[in-house]
Amino acid sequence: MSDFSRSLSGARVRAGLSQAELARAIRVSVATIGSWETGRRRPNWQARPRVIEAADLLGLSASDLNDMLISVGLSPVPAGRLAPLLDRRKPLAVLQSECRSYRWPTLAMNEDFEVVAWNDAANDLSELDFATDLAEPGARHLLRMALSDHYAPRMQNWDEVIGIMVGMWKTTGFDPLSPAHSTPYFEHLMAYILANHPADLARLLTIWQSISPHSEGQRVVFNVSWLTGEKLPLRFNCEFTAWSDFDAVAAFDWHPADAATWRWLESRRQRRLAHDPAVPESEDQVRRGSARDLLRWARERCGLTRRELGDRAELSADIVYSLEAGRKSMTEPTLLKLGHAMALNAVDLNTLLDAAGFEPRASDQYAYILGYDVSGSTRYGRSLERRMNWTPDDTAREIESYEWPVLVVNERCEVICVNRPADLVLGPALGRLGPGPERNLFALVTDEPFRRATRNWETVVANVLPGNLEAYMTPPGIDRSAAKDDAYFASVVDLVRRREIAAGRGDEVIRRTFTAWRAKPNRRLTARIAFEMHWENDSARLLFDVVITPWNAMRDPYWAIELHPGDAGTWDFLTRDGWNVG
Repeated sequence: MSDFSRSLSGARVRAGLSQAELARAIRVSVATIGSWETGRRRPNWQARPRVIEAADLLGLSASDLNDMLISVGLSPVPAGRLAPLLDRRKPLAVLQSECRSYRWPTLAMNEDFEVVAWNDAANDLSELDFATDLAEPGARHLLRMALSDHYAPRMQNWDEVIGIMVGMWKTTGFDPLSPAHSTPYFEHLMAYILANHPADLARLLTIWQSISPHSEGQRVVFNVSWLTGEKLPLRFNCEFTAWSDFDAVAAFDWHPADAATWRWLESRRQRRLAHDPAVPESEDQVRRGSARDLLRWARERCGLTRRELGDRAELSADIVYSLEAGRKSMTEPTLLKLGHAMALNAVDLNTLLDAAGFEPRASDQYAYILGYDVSGSTRYGRSLERRMNWTPDDTAREIESYEWPVLVVNERCEVICVNRPADLVLGPALGRLGPGPERNLFALVTDEPFRRATRNWETVVANVLPGNLEAYMTPPGIDRSAAKDDAYFASVVDLVRRREIAAGRGDEVIRRTFTAWRAKPNRRLTARIAFEMHWENDSARLLFDVVITPWNAMRDPYWAIELHPGDAGTWDFLTRDGWNVG
């Protein structure tokens, strides 16, 4: 058995996955996984992206992944500043799998504001199927959807929502009033709207003229009033948050804002399950095809002829034709030149590069976060002029307007502010504590009242604890390595130990926390963590969909921990308990 085989098999077993589960997750056959683990076959360059996806799913570090790749003659992931990018990257297939696991409607958006992933709840809310009813290239763009005869009557606060979208579109060059900064794809989109929705053009231009560009760092949180096909009103708290910065994919969550909305969604889910009790897994949403097919699809999506693309890329139309026909081998420089000429979003560019066997490229947004100069970026350079920087007071004022419980933590996982709904659920004591170890998440989630109220405590603690606490959670007698901020985190754990010893519980909670932490197979920090929290109040059992994301895409040193009521019963209880939800 080779080093690659032992590493893959061992990581899979530690993650608790069968060969069939891993094969399904990375879209290869069970026989392929079996042959890799026994050493009968080695992955070739075409399978390299699948190996990287497997490593991400199994929680392997970048160095472990590179050892595996090198052992079978494949190139390692990039070193230097890009290493943490791929280490934390979630390939599109992984995002799509996560999206399908959510109970509330969720969409994943690329840089062009096209839907690249969705779940059954989004189909239920839409009362159509994204895969079949919106299959035409470009049909999943948010503006095309909003203007369609199907969606336009459903969105009751259309102008308000589109105004928010326009602010984001203007920041990234999607502005018909400034065509010099536009992209081929957006030009093609506007041509489609002019041809198919001429009556809406004046309305759109009025909104575009009146809305200021979005400021980078500003959070995108808004309400949507929705009307179903049967004329039932629904309410949603919607958010755009980071999901995969490497590919510049954002999550567009539609969290139900009242009990009636949850009840309607549940009735739709039950109707779907009753119609087909077997409910096969959702159709694979990853775009398929060879690199030449993907290149042709990207060109046609932008509405370009081969000659027009060749002129933009300073290549001949014959070269573009030869690449699309498979008569000419693709090279990385040529693909990058073509991608730049089309201003491809990072998802489509990386899908094309993956198919051709080349390294994926970090989006301009993530490159900026790491310190690269992206001032010349087609999409991102203009937005750097408008950046919003947050202080703890700013975040406190922002979350007070939210109807759901929110905590905001800093880079040490120390709570810097909570809102009133969070006080009502978790108790007001946290908000009254001064800064320091007592406000650290580790102190909060290991406290006896929190453990007693949280019925799935192990799941919660495994998701919320910061990685740099791991060394300090090691039970006595086991060697530990140093972590960053040693003195601070030592004081946090010491606080918990002294509190527990004083209560006569000793080190039990430290051991339980460490066990829960080590049992989670993929503990690397990513841009999004989502899980359920089952909370037992004195008089009710509540369910929350917890979503942890960076406070904003500019990486101010804060993270938002948001507790969205996860069913009708939770909204009913909180409303009866005097929670004013507007």
